[in-house]
Amino acid sequence: MIINILGVMGIESNGNDLTIESEQSRITVSQNEFRLEPATKDYTKFALGDTKVTCRYSDGDLYISGPTGEWKSNQVFLGGNLSYAFFTEQSDQKLYVAREWDGSTIFEIPYFHANNFFGSFAIALGNADKWFIYNLSGQCVQEITCCGMHSRIGRAHFTDQLFFFRQDTTANYQIYDVKNQAITTSIQVSGAIFSVLLLPDGATLVIDSEGIKRLECAHASTKLETLHYFSLPLDTSQTDVTTWHDTTRSFIAINLDERRQFLFALPLQNEAKLEELTWSENWTITKSGGYLAGWNYLTLKRKTLLSDNAAMLWRADQKLEAQLLEYDLSGSVKLSRAASNKKGKHGYALTIEDTSANRAVRTAALELGRLLSETCHGVYNDPEGITDRKFDGQFYIEIITPFPPDDFEQAYLPEYIKYFRYFGGLSPAGSKAVLADPIMSWVNSQ
Repeated sequence: MIINILGVMGIESNGNDLTIESEQSRITVSQNEFRLEPATKDYTKFALGDTKVTCRYSDGDLYISGPTGEWKSNQVFLGGNLSYAFFTEQSDQKLYVAREWDGSTIFEIPYFHANNFFGSFAIALGNADKWFIYNLSGQCVQEITCCGMHSRIGRAHFTDQLFFFRQDTTANYQIYDVKNQAITTSIQVSGAIFSVLLLPDGATLVIDSEGIKRLECAHASTKLETLHYFSLPLDTSQTDVTTWHDTTRSFIAINLDERRQFLFALPLQNEAKLEELTWSENWTITKSGGYLAGWNYLTLKRKTLLSDNAAMLWRADQKLEAQLLEYDLSGSVKLSRAASNKKGKHGYALTIEDTSANRAVRTAALELGRLLSETCHGVYNDPEGITDRKFDGQFYIEIITPFPPDDFEQAYLPEYIKYFRYFGGLSPAGSKAVLADPIMSWVNSQ
């Protein structure tokens, strides 16, 4: 099921519910309902065990909570693990600082521009040319020189147990063993590594240009087995891959050159057939996927309209089928062109009937996002998606429900249009018209 939302800042579990957060609103996913709700004052940047970092929208301040209480920071939180939080901090000089979750300092090191990985047993900081690996006391235990290639091909990859660094132009990767604090072996892959995933049985899933592979490293033995070959090799310059697992399957989500999308499911423990779901319309995969509160989630963005986002949701036992691309929307939706007082132009009239005002509002937002992408130009829209240059900027929206909307639901769609007008800078293409506030009608069906 696909659930649309304006922006995605974070996803977190709240008891048995899943919450998708944005600055304008949030979606709460419960057992039997998807509900659009008012945004909170902050969003979750990090949550693991008893630790949590939230960021306030208004000023960017951080609120860090752990087993011993909560404290506030205005520094830059980069990440962490159960035993530490990691920051970039500025005082007399710029530093990397690892802290206990109560705020006390573990260690400080001089700042340098770097990518990062924060594991349970080691921290890695580096770039295309060199990586530095630190233990959790702040001691640099290894320096690794890399091939220095551009970001996608030369990117390093990490699990809690193994770190992968590209050694040369022939797609040879050095493998750093975290437990032994040493490079213990290397592997040759096809093209490049795009993602790695630690599996529950201790093996590592490796995604390279030609397929999905399983890596086992034991003592002096290294075994790399291909589990699935892709029908076409992944383009090393235009492909992003996201991996995770739930209780029964591992998932590989691939955004191939922004046009083709692939989602694979691979059983963790048996010989069941690999599942595959592909699509090329409407939504592209972003870089966030995982498993929380009994739901697998994969974040998406509309191909053309920046900030029009969604999440694909499915249960641990749900097969990858075309139904995952369906929406939780109102059953009665009518869209037509509306007469305009501007010669040669037209508006759009949207009528939605539903028993739920909340679902009707989400349905209207999905339709508006599509129409804005097809009619408006501006920095938030890809001009290749514009197919209608006769739009006069006016939407007429009628929502028919047996119960009236609450204040948030009533204000949501006008605020949605304002967001894209002011922050997105959108206006009707091929016209001097402005994107107007929608003309709303709420009708009681009882």
